[in-house]
Amino acid sequence: MNYITKYLYLNILILSLISYAYPQQNMVGEKAYIFTSKTLDNERRFSLSTIIKNDKPIFINFFATWCSPCIEELPILNNFHSENKDSFEMIIIDVNNLSVLKNNIPIKLEEDQSVAKKILFDNKISFTSLFDKHAFIAKQYGVSNLPHSVLIKDGIIVWEGRKKLTKIKLNNLKKYLDDN
Repeated sequence: MNYITKYLYLNILILSLISYAYPQQNMVGEKAYIFTSKTLDNERRFSLSTIIKNDKPIFINFFATWCSPCIEELPILNNFHSENKDSFEMIIIDVNNLSVLKNNIPIKLEEDQSVAKKILFDNKISFTSLFDKHAFIAKQYGVSNLPHSVLIKDGIIVWEGRKKLTKIKLNNLKKYLDDN
């Protein structure tokens, strides 16, 4: 076996072990977790059940200020929302205290609501923004890494994205919105 082949096999083995040790639950087909939360500005309470009753698809994006891919995708999300806002509801959730691994030790990453509000303001985000203080909502949706997004239709998760969104990925979601 040459060096490159050994290297490839070793990488496949490592990735397999990581995915076995840290499985990510696929939420597609699952019933959406119904939650109530304060908005990021703490001015009002938001209830997902109210939106589900409107029979519109709901796009939820989980993000954090320390997540650079999350910040990078904000303009794309904003454009997608502007172009399709009559077809669906969009919600962005700032996740506080999401545990991540650093040197194989779980650490909790704290969020500063004022920083999150400024980032959303700077990116002209006008859709509903929420604050998940204890990462409880995120955990109910199987969020282990950010960015993470789900699309809910008729109370069921019909699509899930666990990587940075692109314009192409979002445009592919239009098939779910057009069926409305």
